[in-house]
Amino acid sequence: MLALALTTTLLTAAPAAQESVVRPLTISVTHDGSVGDQLSGRLYIMLTQGRRPPISGPNWFGPEPFFAMDVTDWSANDPLVVADQAIGMDGPISTLPDGKWGVQALLRRNPDTARLVTDGAVHSDITQFAGSGVDAGEIALAMTTVIQPRTWKPHERLRLVEVPSEMLSD
Repeated sequence: MLALALTTTLLTAAPAAQESVVRPLTISVTHDGSVGDQLSGRLYIMLTQGRRPPISGPNWFGPEPFFAMDVTDWSANDPLVVADQAIGMDGPISTLPDGKWGVQALLRRNPDTARLVTDGAVHSDITQFAGSGVDAGEIALAMTTVIQPRTWKPHERLRLVEVPSEMLSD
């Protein structure tokens, strides 16, 4: 009787061992439609282990991983999953080394400038995660911040001078 009571107690008290499922890193990105219901451009996934915002990069002298993919007519609130199909600076996203990372998404809509952060671009907040490309799981990023046009602020020692070019103005 004592053996039966002890066995019953052990079976009900011990939780079933749950297997932890290891999932590779994927980044699910959405946009809220604040600059249009359908967006086209190049989507960048910027990562950092430093303190600077990821979209202030890439830092060519201290490079950190970033990934990109071209998107066309991407609908608002439609998740776009970024995984190994994205172009990677140091290889596919699955090769990301283990560590503590900050990740941020940026959609560059103007390909005619050297800067990533330009008027009309949309970006997400920074999300922190720990892991590698083989075990970090899914990270969700929502792009809700629109980059506004830069404005000229008058200064006592600086003047804005705009001169049209005859060769470039046609």
